[in-house]
Amino acid sequence: MDGKPKHIYATHFPYANPRAIKGGVFKIMGLGGFDSLDLFVLKGSKADSLNLIYDTLMVQSLDEPYAIYPLIADKISIANNKSGVRFHINPLAKFHDGSKILAEDVKFSFDMLIERGDPTQARYYADVKEAIVINDSVIEFRFKTSENKELPFILTQLFIFPKSFYMQGDVNTFGTQPLRVPMGSGPYKIYSFDINTQITYERNPSYWAQDLMVNQGVYNFDKVIVEYYKDENVALRGFLAGNYDYRFEPQAKSWANDYKGKAYQEGNFNMFEFKHGLPAGMQGFYLNTRKKHLQDKRVREAITQAFDFEWSNQYLFYSQYKRTTSYYENSKYASRGFLQDKENAMEIIILESLGILEKNPTTKQLEIAPQYRQDIDSRILTQIYTPPSTKYPHSKRENLKYAKKLLEDAGYYVFKNQLINKNNEPLKLTILLNSTLFERIVLPFKKNLAILGIMLDVHIVDSAQYENRVKSFDYDIIVGVIPQSLFPGNEQDFFFSSLSADMEGSRNFSGIKNKAIDFLITQLNQTEDMRKREAILHVMDRILLWGFYVIPHFYSPNFRIAIQNNINIPKTFPIYGSPFSMYYYWWKE
Repeated sequence: MDGKPKHIYATHFPYANPRAIKGGVFKIMGLGGFDSLDLFVLKGSKADSLNLIYDTLMVQSLDEPYAIYPLIADKISIANNKSGVRFHINPLAKFHDGSKILAEDVKFSFDMLIERGDPTQARYYADVKEAIVINDSVIEFRFKTSENKELPFILTQLFIFPKSFYMQGDVNTFGTQPLRVPMGSGPYKIYSFDINTQITYERNPSYWAQDLMVNQGVYNFDKVIVEYYKDENVALRGFLAGNYDYRFEPQAKSWANDYKGKAYQEGNFNMFEFKHGLPAGMQGFYLNTRKKHLQDKRVREAITQAFDFEWSNQYLFYSQYKRTTSYYENSKYASRGFLQDKENAMEIIILESLGILEKNPTTKQLEIAPQYRQDIDSRILTQIYTPPSTKYPHSKRENLKYAKKLLEDAGYYVFKNQLINKNNEPLKLTILLNSTLFERIVLPFKKNLAILGIMLDVHIVDSAQYENRVKSFDYDIIVGVIPQSLFPGNEQDFFFSSLSADMEGSRNFSGIKNKAIDFLITQLNQTEDMRKREAILHVMDRILLWGFYVIPHFYSPNFRIAIQNNINIPKTFPIYGSPFSMYYYWWKE
């Protein structure tokens, strides 16, 4: 997408070992449970690692931000006027039953994801008009617009499954049988499963793509077993006892304290911290503006003042985290400095050209256009957004005093230690959790809210109930994560658009409905110029941050990984590698 791929003549990726030994069993843990083997529909709790069953059209490199390499598709051609893209299917490509992958299967996969799949897929591929079978080996995707540079790239990520598997005569069974063992063309098949307990994947010795460059030194284990635990602490003890092979540790406290016992001293496992270059995205307490009591921005900003990151980082996290200050944290898309700084001139140019900003005819000063003043905080013009801090010269006391003033401006006052509005309605909030691990972060937050007279109830539910309630936006506050890719584009629609706010299962956790954001997302997906794309994302970041839709948490620039000592890993960890898929490149002696 941006320049020339660097591995065109390579025999393998530099982060893979082509001499890795094939064989052995690799065990990982899952948390909660599952009741569905259908990766593509919204309903149900999906089993972990189902993507091992499937291939995509092409494969993204993990040490280049925008490079893709052949898999099912061995050739790609983009129309001169950028109105569409064609993929040529590798004649060797076949499904697990030995049948060839045809253009008809690619069309069926696309059509089913759009028509019957998770509704976020329809939004993701919204600018694709149709898929057309040219012949058995060529599929063409025609676009609704020629201005969305990202479309050919995101189509390479399309999972492909066989039409014949789902069509039973004239009856299409796609999405109707959640526990039917699916068929794909990927390196593994499902060997066995026990709902909510375990699922075992078996390597396909006849995998059609095992000799391709992208698969040299990859998928080395004969079996991959996911064993489920109901409790995170029990899962950790299971790893320390050697019951599974690999653990990504998200908890700083556990990393600092819980791994250094007898098993570690005896050398039973190794601990690694790998620096990565992936965007951190935004983890935080998401405030659901669909709820009436959270629709006032002043109330949301006041609630934000009650989270003391510095205290949590020092006493709970052993100072291992950095504060998140952007929806695009740890990437070039994060906004920086003042909007009107010289280096941010492109942002101003874009905002003026779109009519979001305009100059006052009298003062000649920039102002937010009248139609956007409800959507954009005026402080965006003169201030840099920074989350509340208790680091000197700031303090919790001053933050809560400011919060009290915001709440008073919003019509609230304290009566008998309880914050109420003019209708004598108390401000009561509920935070929904699916694990006890976040309680230690929430409880100090709850205590600070109580000082303001705000009652916060903590509801911990099982993972199935949690997933269903999040999908239907049945909460006041959740701990959520909105991830970001190396090339933010179409997915911004179902993170932040007004349409996604009412779309069940979207990641618009806060229910954002903002005309300026909607307009900017449209412009982003119609812009090819990388400098303009960056500027649009910077502007979106500023508007979102000043909307106080989320209380930003924290992130780590490193992945903390523990691996049993009989597992071998390559010497190189790719800068864009994920801790959840790097085991594809590992092996046992």
